[in-house]
Amino acid sequence: MRIAHEFMFHKSGMFITLTYEPDKVPMESAYIDDHLVHVPSLHKPDMQKFIKRLRHEYKEKMVYFAGGEYGQDRTTHPHYHAIVFPGLPDQKVRDVIINETWGQGMTHVGSVTPESIQYVAGYIQKKWYGNPQESPIYPSQEPFALMSKGIGSQFIDKYKESLLYSGKTSFQGVARKLPRYYRSKLTGGESIKTWTDAWELERKKVVAKKKQRLEREYTQEQIKQIGRYRLDTQLTENALEQHNDNMVEWLHMQNPKGGL
Repeated sequence: MRIAHEFMFHKSGMFITLTYEPDKVPMESAYIDDHLVHVPSLHKPDMQKFIKRLRHEYKEKMVYFAGGEYGQDRTTHPHYHAIVFPGLPDQKVRDVIINETWGQGMTHVGSVTPESIQYVAGYIQKKWYGNPQESPIYPSQEPFALMSKGIGSQFIDKYKESLLYSGKTSFQGVARKLPRYYRSKLTGGESIKTWTDAWELERKKVVAKKKQRLEREYTQEQIKQIGRYRLDTQLTENALEQHNDNMVEWLHMQNPKGGL
């Protein structure tokens, strides 16, 4: 959800997949039934270096969410995915840059969609395939997630009052509870015993501000109505006075000698 909200503030994005060539796959040693074997493994520093090098291609701030996972059998095909904002503009140049920046195997760059966002966001939940106790060969490097600081913070800043007032947000048209990061940012880190107290305090502030604004708008409208009433009254008095003057003049014209 945070990634989707972040995307709202960028013109474009990239969904990147990174894989290893067979001779470059990181291997990990493990003893299985007293036999030393080598199994493919994720290597978090490879992803960290890729992100660091990719940043040099940007003149503006780069925001990313990335992670690593294994193939369906959990013992082969370690690979990585990343969602990056904004996207590099020229497709041909973009593909070359991503490929050279990775430099360890095949790469693919696609569009950011709700489906790709949901897929990559699964790393937050430490995606596993099956029960780790049932796998005879188990790499020590778990699937992982890496991300920029403050993903979704612009959304919070723009919709803070609404988020506090409702205590919910939406994703793909469905109401959702606020992510932990949102709740933390919205309470401002105030030193209150419980988060619930902090939340209620912030909600009261928002409600009070809304009440003050409504009262102010009501008062301003009342002043406008009074002003219009006074103006209408003055116009009416002026019209009556003019009408009386006209009547006197007409009567005088009908009887110029002064008799009625």
